[in-house]
Amino acid sequence: MSPSSLTSLLREKANELGFELVGAIPVSRSKTIDIYNAWLKKGYAGSMAYLERHAELKEDPRQLLPETMSLLALGFNYKTADPSEKVNNPDIGCISRYAWGDDYHELIRSKLSTLENFLCCELNAGKLSRSFVDSGPVLEREVAQRAGLGWIGKHSNLINWKKGSWFFLAELLVDVELETDLPFTRVDCGSCTICIEACPTDAI
Repeated sequence: MSPSSLTSLLREKANELGFELVGAIPVSRSKTIDIYNAWLKKGYAGSMAYLERHAELKEDPRQLLPETMSLLALGFNYKTADPSEKVNNPDIGCISRYAWGDDYHELIRSKLSTLENFLCCELNAGKLSRSFVDSGPVLEREVAQRAGLGWIGKHSNLINWKKGSWFFLAELLVDVELETDLPFTRVDCGSCTICIEACPTDAI
């Protein structure tokens, strides 16, 4: 099966599983790892020690799966309507939108497992793969940007031009060649500062 046909079928299956954003890139050394390591050395991670764990593995996905030829970048939309008028009541605590449902790690891992089985067992094309969602040693925003899913906004999250930034990001490392998507090279925030002004803790 050609890389183009394989990628098209994977994209269709991923969409069926609920991934609204899908893109593919060839495996390579991270383009931002040096910046990331310099950021760590300056102590900017603060008490978030988990950001320093397995830093060396983030340099190249082939350290996680030596046979990796391509990466599939995926975005799962978690934008939902506000549950009720209570969210605007200052006397009631609010829970972040991403935590309103079941643990998204388990939800998305299950979908990634289905996608891996589809690639291996139904398409007979990939014998080795690894998948990650949020907690793996993969620089996921870089992968997503390189795969054309969007650009990195001033709030440091990925923004898709049509769908915004309410996305969980996930990656699938595969031992087959996929058709490469073009990276999103423009930064389209322009003079917009809505996220900075809206941040309740002035963290941006």
